[in-house]
Amino acid sequence: MMLYAGLIEILGFVVVTMVFLFGVSRYLGYRRHLINGMVAIIFSLGMFYIFTQGLQMNLPKGVLSWIL
Repeated sequence: MMLYAGLIEILGFVVVTMVFLFGVSRYLGYRRHLINGMVAIIFSLGMFYIFTQGLQMNLPKGVLSWIL
């Protein structure tokens, strides 16, 4: 969890959350990697959109600042 908090400013919310969710799902034993990856991407982008557009909160964009 400390790694997540440390990397969120550098890599951005979306990238770090995708990697975190994929890693946690794999650790918990879910072996369908394609579905895990799709869920991680959709959830991360969805949460980013909800927080930035819906709640007007700023989240770190990191390496994806050119596209978000």
